[in-house]
Amino acid sequence: MLDSVFPPQDLSLLQRMIFIWVFIASGLVVTVQVSQSWADPRPRWTVVTPENKPYWYTYYTLVAFLFMQIAYGPLRWHLEGVLPWSLEVHVLDALWIGLLSLEACMLAYVFTLRISAALRRQEKVKEL
Repeated sequence: MLDSVFPPQDLSLLQRMIFIWVFIASGLVVTVQVSQSWADPRPRWTVVTPENKPYWYTYYTLVAFLFMQIAYGPLRWHLEGVLPWSLEVHVLDALWIGLLSLEACMLAYVFTLRISAALRRQEKVKEL
């Protein structure tokens, strides 16, 4: 499906390695956050509060998108004989486009939250 819209392009080795290392670093952040959830004096940055929940969820979606970006080629190769060709491509493309769309929506939501919070702060300062 994407091959008909975009020219077929595989990631170069350097691009794939960059994605893999960013995914590993992101996974380490998530691992530390989860491991600290049972600590008695829990570090403040690991707590998911209503204020920072959109940021953490956006980060988790980014990690899932990075995984899908890295695993797209190997998954397509692995599913080669399991599903009919058109179905395997459509399933993987739908997952990729869905995660990309979700990440874009979440980034727009977080950006809107930040702008609205900044505007509210400016209004409070003007009222004083």
